[in-house]
Amino acid sequence: MGTLNAIYVRATNPDTVQAIKKKYRKATTEAGSEFYWVPRSEDDFRCPEKDLAALAKQLNTDVLWLSFQSVSDSFQYHHWLGNKHLRSLEYQITQEGWERVEGTPEPWEPAAFDGAELEAGSVEPFIDARETARAVGEHYILPGWIEVVCKPKAQTSKKKAKPQR
Repeated sequence: MGTLNAIYVRATNPDTVQAIKKKYRKATTEAGSEFYWVPRSEDDFRCPEKDLAALAKQLNTDVLWLSFQSVSDSFQYHHWLGNKHLRSLEYQITQEGWERVEGTPEPWEPAAFDGAELEAGSVEPFIDARETARAVGEHYILPGWIEVVCKPKAQTSKKKAKPQR
């Protein structure tokens, strides 16, 4: 079972970093990411849309809300850039299927949804919420997902087995 409810804010300059840390004292990042993240409690699954839209506008940057619950395969994704709301996706939050599909599809979506066009009210495409969140995390190189993106593949040894006598 897995659950994630998190805010991600792109911070490419010191003023933005300072503003994020002032607003969210627990905000952290990882080497290799342009984003800071603020994990929320497992019970805090509703996106604070007005607050995040205002934050994106104030900082003139990308702000993401990413949420999934693997047991129910619930998934939420919201994206703002500056004063623009770019995308909202909600899957199985209170009912079966796609409850909300707004904005323009993003570059990570074709692979995540096998090229299917999303439509509010539709049950298809069915998704694995964790893997859909992973597609977002890998695309944006988000903290908490970096190991998945940057971890080198395991080296396999090709030593010849010694013959047994």
